[in-house]
Amino acid sequence: MAQFRAILLWVLTFLLVLLCGVAVWSALSPPYSDREILESVVDTWEAETMFTAVFLVLLFGAAGLAAFFGFAGRETSGRRLAVLAFFLAIISAGLQLFNHAALADRVTQLTDQHFGTFYGLL
Repeated sequence: MAQFRAILLWVLTFLLVLLCGVAVWSALSPPYSDREILESVVDTWEAETMFTAVFLVLLFGAAGLAAFFGFAGRETSGRRLAVLAFFLAIISAGLQLFNHAALADRVTQLTDQHFGTFYGLL
């Protein structure tokens, strides 16, 4: 069982590194041009909001799984890997929230629409 847990933790960490890369890439290159935003808020901001919500649910689930593995693990290397996975999930979630807030601010500047609580996520 410990070997299965270690393999699952390595896979989780690898996937979280990829998701963190996606969040960094999204922060460095905005997904939509001003013209695309002005043409259709539904196809840009709303689609990005749905993606952000799903992305955050997956990341918080991964963080919970990593925390479980960290507390359930007996060997130090497994716990360290679980802590790394946990912090990767939290960093990725923070970056994704930053990306969503930046897009919401950009859409507000371009269209004068306001999106409500927590940049429209709630």
